[in-house]
Parts: sequence; structure tokens; C-alpha cells
Amino acid sequence: MKFYRYKRICNFIILVLSTLAVLPLAEASDAPSSDKQPCLDCTDSPTQIQLDIASIDWCPYICPLSKDRPGVLIEYVREIFKGSDVNLTFTPMPWARAIHETKSGRFNALLAPAKEEAPGLVYPLEHLAHQHMCFFVRNNDPWRYQEPSSLQGRRVIYAYSSFPKSLEGTQQLATFYPIPYYDKFVTRATKMLMNNRFNTLLFTYYSTLDYLQRNKLEQKIMVSGCVQRQAVYLAFTPQPSQSESIGQLIELVDQRVSELRKDKTLDRLLSEYGLEPFKP
Repeated sequence: MKFYRYKRICNFIILVLSTLAVLPLAEASDAPSSDKQPCLDCTDSPTQIQLDIASIDWCPYICPLSKDRPGVLIEYVREIFKGSDVNLTFTPMPWARAIHETKSGRFNALLAPAKEEAPGLVYPLEHLAHQHMCFFVRNNDPWRYQEPSSLQGRRVIYAYSSFPKSLEGTQQLATFYPIPYYDKFVTRATKMLMNNRFNTLLFTYYSTLDYLQRNKLEQKIMVSGCVQRQAVYLAFTPQPSQSESIGQLIELVDQRVSELRKDKTLDRLLSEYGLEPFKP
């Protein structure tokens, strides 16, 4: 019995020693081969800052369906971030949704609201351009806008969330009908104007004129006076989780817009799109 007990103990010791002998070999096989040389010329790619911008279809300022002529403001924003580590994406959507998505933080920025159109967003000091809100009527309509009181009795269609602050109080004089802004807004609004469902259209000068020219409607619809000039911006989300990066982007926007204004970059782009200086 002692012999067998001694034999069993010896076999156990042999098994343990053999296991310990194999372990270093297994660990060595998992280790990187010493034949592999480190990559001496490998460098990390530069960090890209992703800037997702909500926008609308607002030709000739923003033309998402045109690759060759994406719009004056699209090209201007690209000039602002040219040479930086910021990667831009533009996503067109209805105007009310674009404002909401930017406020909620799903998009980092909105192109291109006036401050009164999208309160609550974070605005740089420098604006991108100006929009001119004007009234349009049929060519056989003698009415002309001169001052708020001249709106007495008019039936006015306009884009939701774009009512000019300077017209506050005129709701008692005229009837205003807001409709959602989307890519077919001008098409729909001009048809309603031509069909006499409304007798006045209130919208931005350049975009309405661009549509009238492209569709040969200049002889049927004309501008009848303008309300005010509004600065438009690249506005940013107010979400606190993005405040640090947004602050850096706003600093860059203010610096670059100031530089581009001295070079008259916006004037050059307007000229390339065939836009003449606004004449009130």
C-alpha cells in the first residue's frame, strides 16, 4: 500500500512539473514576433471635426439638388471652413423641422436663419449675408406696399416661422396665412397667388425672383415693395454637451467671415450666380 501511495505521489509531481514547463512556451507563442519591425513612418490621421448642418432648399442661396451650383451660401460656408479640420455635411429638410433638429442637438448648426426666425440658437457675431423680405403680387394688381398701414385688407401668404418682426401688429389690418416651408414652397405659393386664392406673397427677394426667372413668370408676378433687411447666420445648437466645440467653431466663423468680407468673397459668389445688387 505504501508503494502504491508513493507511486501516485510521484506521478502527481511529474504532471505538475510538466505543466509548468509548457506554460512559458504557450505564452511565448502568443507574444508578438521579434521579427516584426515598428512602423517608423506611420502617423495618426489628423482629427476631423464633424459639423452636421441642417438646411433648406432655398435657391439661389441653398440648392441641394444641384451639384454644379449648390448655392451661394453653401459655397460661402465651404470657403469659411476651407483648410480647417472641419468636415461639413448639409442635410435639407423642411424649415420648421430644421430649426427643431438643431435646437435638440441632432444637428450641430442651421443654415441660414435670421435671429428672429430661430430664437434660442447660438449665433456668431458675424452674419453671412442679408435676406430681403418682399411682397409679390400679380402684374395687374396696382397695390404697392409703402408702410404697415398699407396692408389694410390684404390676404397674405408667407412661410411658417418667417414672419418679419417689423410687421408685428399688422395682423389686425390684413389676413396672414402661414404655410410650411419645404422645397416646393415657392411653386405652391405662386400658383395660389396666380389662382387668386391670396392676393399677396411675402417671401425673400432673391429666392422668389430666381424662381420667377427660371419659370418665365416675370411678366405675371412682380415685387410690390419690401419690408426689411435681415442678417442671416450659420447658427449653432444650444445643447450644453456641445458648448465647448461650438465655441471653437463660432470663433473660427467670426475670424474667417471677417477675412472673406475684406476679400469681397460673397460679392464674387453673388455675381457668379447672376444676382444683381438688391434695389429696394
